[in-house]
Amino acid sequence: MSKQRTRLIHNIAALGSVQVAGYLLPLITVPYVTRVLGVEAWGTVALVQVVIGYFTLVTNWGFSMSGTRKVAAHRDDTERVSATFLAAWAAQWLLCGAAIILLVLLVLFVPFFSQYAMYYFWGIGGIISNVLFPVWFLNGLERMKQIAIIQIASRAAAIPLIFLFVHRPEDAPLMLAIGATTGILGGSATLVWIKKNIGLTWRCPSMASIVAELREGASIFGSTVWISLYTTLTPTILGLFAGTSAVGYYALADRARQLAQSALTPISQALFPRMSHLFKEDSRQARLLLWRSSKIIVLISSSASLSLWFLAEYIVLILAGEQFRPAITVLKWLAPLPFIISLSNIFGIQVMLPNYQTGAFNRILGVAGALSLCMITPLILWKGAEGAAVNTFITECFVTVVMAFYLWKTGFFRSR
Repeated sequence: MSKQRTRLIHNIAALGSVQVAGYLLPLITVPYVTRVLGVEAWGTVALVQVVIGYFTLVTNWGFSMSGTRKVAAHRDDTERVSATFLAAWAAQWLLCGAAIILLVLLVLFVPFFSQYAMYYFWGIGGIISNVLFPVWFLNGLERMKQIAIIQIASRAAAIPLIFLFVHRPEDAPLMLAIGATTGILGGSATLVWIKKNIGLTWRCPSMASIVAELREGASIFGSTVWISLYTTLTPTILGLFAGTSAVGYYALADRARQLAQSALTPISQALFPRMSHLFKEDSRQARLLLWRSSKIIVLISSSASLSLWFLAEYIVLILAGEQFRPAITVLKWLAPLPFIISLSNIFGIQVMLPNYQTGAFNRILGVAGALSLCMITPLILWKGAEGAAVNTFITECFVTVVMAFYLWKTGFFRSR
């Protein structure tokens, strides 16, 4: 086995372990917290986590793609890698500061936020911990294997703390507090490892270099904003029109869907820097790797979708009990998504972005976001949480079909 293939497999395994830990370890506590918190408090935590996710989205900017792509292309050039990392990371901290200020103002002056002030206070820690862990940089270097254990340990530490301190609905804000605390500790340990093990040239970046990184990531950030219109925005609108209980049903079903899909995310994250490099240097090898990896991705994703569909009732009842029974239908609508999203990921992340077809990528997602916004309110008013799931299903189908059509029209499937 070649050294490059071995490194890719190790990176997938490391990313996979971190990704699965991010979903599986919290899932260990779900049967407990859903029962002690109840539907409404559980839904409130889920709603606040979604809102915090918007601010995290801003701090991520487009670096998960633009930064990873740039570091992967120049990872043998220490000075270039150092300059890219420090400028992009400084940009993340500036965005983090702006996001925290905005969130504090919203909590102080907007009733929708102020009623959950303590939740959002602890959520600030989650925003900070995200910046402390520069996964985009380590992925670009394909060095995830070495720090995976730090991230898994920090997430595992939250489990006993939840059982110790969360016992009733009034303890719900502690769910966010525990996650923020362990996340900050894990991120800090990761930075210590980077300092000791990666030979970076630590130099204060200029404002011009920071702005340059922001500009380079801006187009990718645009695509993440469009994606958020039909993913993370769905629970928020659901909470506005149907209440936190409906959010609780949707969040539980979506958590199960994300866990089933979690095996695919590390493959995608590890492939992206390699595809970005190969499409630039050797298009034939890029296509060969794409074909081989796609067969594995489709097999895993189809198995995950079928399992979710046939086991939906058992999954919901085991995780949360009879009070969450309405989530069964929601999960059945979300069950095909691992397979559908795996295809759109192949078309968009592994082909369009490495070939710098960012404009078309953004346009497709923009239309999908607009379509979702048009459908979501009537669907929620019609069927509540189930309607939100229908909206997500239709939108993801649209994205996949249009991306496939675009690549066919541009001749990608016909060229060799």
